[in-house]
Amino acid sequence: MFGLFSLGGESFLVYVSPPDGTPSKVTGDQCALPAEPDETDADEDTSSTRFGSQPTSRYEYQTLPDNFRTKSNFSLEFKTNENGGVLFFMADVRHVDFVALTMDNGQLTHAFDCGTGPARLTSPLQYNDNVWHKVTFWRNNMRGHLYVDGVKVAEGESPGTAKSINVLEPYYVGGLTEEKRGKAMANLNDMTDSFKGCLRNMALNGQDFGLPSDNFFTQPCSANAELGSFFYSDGGYIKLKDNFVVGLDLEISVEIKPRTMSGVILSVVSDRGDYLVLQLENGKISFRVDNGQEEIHSVYTPPGKNDLCNGLWHTITAIKAKNVVTLTVDDVYTYPGIGKPGVSSTDTNDPLYIGGVPATHTGIKTTEQYVGCIRNLQLDQVLQNLETGDTYGHVNKNACPSA
Repeated sequence: MFGLFSLGGESFLVYVSPPDGTPSKVTGDQCALPAEPDETDADEDTSSTRFGSQPTSRYEYQTLPDNFRTKSNFSLEFKTNENGGVLFFMADVRHVDFVALTMDNGQLTHAFDCGTGPARLTSPLQYNDNVWHKVTFWRNNMRGHLYVDGVKVAEGESPGTAKSINVLEPYYVGGLTEEKRGKAMANLNDMTDSFKGCLRNMALNGQDFGLPSDNFFTQPCSANAELGSFFYSDGGYIKLKDNFVVGLDLEISVEIKPRTMSGVILSVVSDRGDYLVLQLENGKISFRVDNGQEEIHSVYTPPGKNDLCNGLWHTITAIKAKNVVTLTVDDVYTYPGIGKPGVSSTDTNDPLYIGGVPATHTGIKTTEQYVGCIRNLQLDQVLQNLETGDTYGHVNKNACPSA
């Protein structure tokens, strides 16, 4: 359907689409998921590890169990329903020689370079179906093969005459460091994010990798868990930044799966009264900003009161552009809020809170803490690492219960 709004004396016709997915059948003030999740049967699999809670989630190995310079047979098992990321990577200091296994849009790519040009072997099928698969990627000099579940899906060879791989430790499983991500972009065709899913049984020539030398932002896999940060019903929040400046312009993007009808998603409030708050208010999403003169706000009202707590993920984009605020929820654009001309800056230099606020906090319309999951928070298109924030109360920054 279409909606009409006015801005600066001009009228605009905007297409408004319904949220993706099929809402769960809930009525009244009921939410599809209980406020307190059932974690008594977590079905934890200690033999597998979940990666991807952060872009640099990874294992690092200082040694591998066998030689691989001229011949190698690597294998691992994976499970994901996400786009993919880095499953395995190693390279020399100049990133000329390298071996990699990545997934992009569900397709696997085994890439390697002996020093005279890369080979790239890509599966024609997608494997992000949330079931376990075994991938084997082996090389004999310049010749490489890629197998999935015992079936050969790709083969090829690197150009030139070089036959030996010469790389340095550490060897990476599941993701890369921030520095390595930048250096490896060309070799990995820009697919440098951590693998979003579960990995197990990493082996070289039939020998298990063993325990990693270092482990960053991982957790055991569970059938009842998914990526994100979870805020429990007994209260908790994250202080992500100590001194956050909103200023003239700010773009916020975040995904939420709430379990109650009200709660603070994000807020920053200055002592002088300027503030920016994104919150659930009795089933609605409100974006409220005060530049020091008066509140500017935009509110999204779903068709059904409990549509936002229907057990599905919902995407919010909130933009402050000087004295105008706009709000989009699941591709539905709401009417903007317009403040006084010339009053453009939200003057904050104060803590940025996620999922709730301290008891003494002011400038919000609800006193309830957010209950549910939050993921993929971006500020001005930069993904935020919630694990770096200070936690207060009951919060799991590493995973969300899915039921």
